[in-house]
Amino acid sequence: MSHLFIGSLVVACVLGHSQELRAQPVSAGVKAGVTAARLPGVTDAVPVELVVDEQSRWGGTGGVFVTLPLTDLVAFQPEALYVVRGATLAVGPRITLAYDFHFLEMPLFFRFGRSDRRLYFLTGPSVGFRLTAEARETVDGVIETRDFADQIKRVDVGVAVGAGATAGRFLVEGRWTEGLRDVESADVFGAAVRHRVLAVLAGFRF
Repeated sequence: MSHLFIGSLVVACVLGHSQELRAQPVSAGVKAGVTAARLPGVTDAVPVELVVDEQSRWGGTGGVFVTLPLTDLVAFQPEALYVVRGATLAVGPRITLAYDFHFLEMPLFFRFGRSDRRLYFLTGPSVGFRLTAEARETVDGVIETRDFADQIKRVDVGVAVGAGATAGRFLVEGRWTEGLRDVESADVFGAAVRHRVLAVLAGFRF
């Protein structure tokens, strides 16, 4: 009798948990924001006797996301975002080098936080697909631009972490993406070139 009673309790708990998950619907939304990107390793290509000032490449990002509840505390949240990456180097007083990359980025986040709480955290891998890549050189105000795609790998892999807050259907979020792969396909810079991107986004959940 005791085994039957215990078994009934287990079944009741499982069914109750399943009903709780079903009560948390799958949701989707859109988000957009600004990015500040860098390319560690690029400055190693510039002779040390020159003064180098590496600046963030400011750009934008935007896309869609889907949230799939796994438990009452954890959800799987894949995203598809258009992201601007790159870096800007001031080489001496007369020369500026700018690298401008556009990626389709697909973070595969695990989202931690109860659905009835405002704060949440994100972490997971991120895969980026290069769309365009340009190098721009400015010498005494004269700009020369050339395609740089043949020297940048088509696929990038990284890890992303972030945190956000919700207010009704609206959200605001900050995240950091650290590239794990040397994205240079040719030995131009002489060092591993990996993307680093800080992003601040706002969004709306349907």
